[in-house]
Amino acid sequence: MDDHKKTEKIYYEIQETSKPLKVIAEEAGFAGLSQLSDFCRKRLGKSPSEIRKKR
Repeated sequence: MDDHKKTEKIYYEIQETSKPLKVIAEEAGFAGLSQLSDFCRKRLGKSPSEIRKKR
């Protein structure tokens, strides 16, 4: 999966599902929440919890 598709999928999962962030991180291949958070901040400009709050 290319980075753009991975970014879109992660954004969708955070924003539109109620999956725990830890599960989203594991499914995306990250070692933990801190890696997911770093990825989101770099790619989306917000932390996963900030993205989820926008629902």
